[in-house]
Amino acid sequence: MLHFEARPGQPLQQHLAEVAEGARQALTHPALRQGSLLASVAHIVGATHDAGKYTSFFQAYLHTQKRQEGLEYHAFPSAVLAAWLTREWVGPFQEDRPESYLPLLAFLAVHRHHGHLKAPEALVPSLREIRTWEAGRDDALPPTLQRFRAQWRDLHARRAPIVAEFRTLGLDVVPFLENEDAVTATFQDLRRQVHFLTQTEGPLAESGRARLALWGQLLFSALIDA
Repeated sequence: MLHFEARPGQPLQQHLAEVAEGARQALTHPALRQGSLLASVAHIVGATHDAGKYTSFFQAYLHTQKRQEGLEYHAFPSAVLAAWLTREWVGPFQEDRPESYLPLLAFLAVHRHHGHLKAPEALVPSLREIRTWEAGRDDALPPTLQRFRAQWRDLHARRAPIVAEFRTLGLDVVPFLENEDAVTATFQDLRRQVHFLTQTEGPLAESGRARLALWGQLLFSALIDA
């Protein structure tokens, strides 16, 4: 059985469980009108924020401190998994429904949990990059996606113990780790959300956009605090 660590001597599953619970509890305040909704997403965000540390690249780096051309980076694969799980939870995308943009907020919170928030269009793969990803033309992908292809394949090859650890957190990651089509669908969904949010006259009312701004700050803050 493989043993995964978040830091030397700290089991990764334990760390994810503690952060997931801390983030969830932070958003259960009775003053939040949709606290139950946000707490559920906060749990996903907390449980996935270091999921990229399950790669053999990160585990090797943890003990050798030897860089592997960025393959040890964990934020991007963690963010994609957070988005996929949130997408599975909130259901089919509806452009005029604020809840449908929660996968993007989850992606942003996890992607940036070691830094500052950035505009989503700067972080989500473009349509051209998604098409290149689908075509399997790795040499034409930007470095982040080239690394992610190798990271996903590494997670796929080692998925059995990873799946088991996420099940203890109440999350099923089997479809994401078994089929790369789940990654492509997540990219497409995130790009769709970015498209509608960056339109001057988008389908969301101003109140809906304001709600998303608040939700994004709350999820990011809950994760960082936890």
